[in-house]
Amino acid sequence: MCKKLITIGIPTFNRREVILKHVNYLLTLNLPTYIDVLIIDNNSSDGSYDAVVSLVKDNDNFKILKNKKNIGV
Repeated sequence: MCKKLITIGIPTFNRREVILKHVNYLLTLNLPTYIDVLIIDNNSSDGSYDAVVSLVKDNDNFKILKNKKNIGV
């Protein structure tokens, strides 16, 4: 297993189309295994979380978290 050296953090809240655009772009890059992409959903109500989970479910570079409540900035 490769040690993760770089983490890209992307917070999101109710920006489904924007986050999907960015994730799709990152998927085209074929990121090396030492890079993690951490997406933190701040309890979106627009389906952002489920859409991203579905999109990256087979990609080990992506980790997705969803806050149980909106915690603000």
